[in-house]
Amino acid sequence: MVGILLLYLSSFALSFGQGMVLPVLPVLVSDLDVSVAAAAQVITAFAVGRFITLIPGGALLDSIGARLAVIGTPIVITAATLSVSALPSYGLLMAAMLLVGGAEAIWNLSREIAGVEMVSQAQRGRMMSGFMGSSSAGAALGSAFGGILLEHTGLRAVFLAYGGIALAVSVASFIWRDRVAPRGAARPATGKPQGAFDWGALFNYSKLVREIRPEYRRTFFVLVMTTFVMMMYRMFIQAMLPLYAGTHLQLSPSQIGYLFSMMGIVVFVMIIPAGLVIDKLGRKWAIVPSTGLPALAFILIPYSTTFAELAVLFTIVGVANGLSLGSVAVATYDVLPAAVRGRLQALRRTISEVGGISGPLFGGLIAGATNPGVPFLVVAPILVVTALICAFGARETLVKKDRRLA
Repeated sequence: MVGILLLYLSSFALSFGQGMVLPVLPVLVSDLDVSVAAAAQVITAFAVGRFITLIPGGALLDSIGARLAVIGTPIVITAATLSVSALPSYGLLMAAMLLVGGAEAIWNLSREIAGVEMVSQAQRGRMMSGFMGSSSAGAALGSAFGGILLEHTGLRAVFLAYGGIALAVSVASFIWRDRVAPRGAARPATGKPQGAFDWGALFNYSKLVREIRPEYRRTFFVLVMTTFVMMMYRMFIQAMLPLYAGTHLQLSPSQIGYLFSMMGIVVFVMIIPAGLVIDKLGRKWAIVPSTGLPALAFILIPYSTTFAELAVLFTIVGVANGLSLGSVAVATYDVLPAAVRGRLQALRRTISEVGGISGPLFGGLIAGATNPGVPFLVVAPILVVTALICAFGARETLVKKDRRLA
């Protein structure tokens, strides 16, 4: 219990620190004398760092275990953010955010692996929903606090506070390190003892997949495909809905903002119900609706003519997003042996990042050739097919008899 609570508090704290950075972007234009476009690339640096670190980070976790990563990655964040606080410059800030993105990616993966080993299979959905909830709350509150701190003190103080938070997380994890250590340390798929990791097999995914029980291998591939589609439609709607609502329906920027805020509230409300659905009914009870419901909304969006109609459809998408946040991750952990969790989860997350990039690109190309409503109709069948494949082409991964701690 102490270990899970520590991971929840750490998730909240690090997300709080990340949220503090968002209000900084406009200030960079004046304080560091850069353009608006250059200031926006700070977020790009964070995303790139996360993307390029996932694969080697997963291999590292399979080698050293989750405990050291939970302790060590906040130290990297501390060093990066404190360096910006000591010597603010655009180049140093970009390098720091690259490191922060990479460390954040490894930390998120390590907290999940540590958490999975602390609870029974029948509690994983609620555990993962707790991670999502603590991270969402931390990011939201951090943005507000970061804006206040920036207004009253300045750029340096924001990064100093972020570094202090990350250092506190690392110290707390070190003090309670035995509580965040997995019950059974992962062993590399090579059969070598931990510490003698076969780095030559880093990208040998055909060998890693063979570690999965044969009856669940197809399910793993379905889950990877589903993650790609989920991330694609999430990023797609963030890019295309403002274009459709603004150019076609002539909604104001504030009305568009209200739609996204409404969806975020629905996602937050869904955290506890989604965890219960995932653990009590089964993983597919959350995964299938989380891809099927957006299809219904996407079909109706091009025919919506008012803010109220879009609000209803955004509520549907919010319910789907709430169900999707932890369900696929939990199902994947169900089927992956401990020895390969880091690498194969990192592979799944990397493919999802590709989906996030392709969604807006795909939608933009179609919208440019037609109009902003057509891309929704093109993506809807993809969501329907994905839901059907999940329903009939994947196994349920929850073992109902595992009720030891439920």
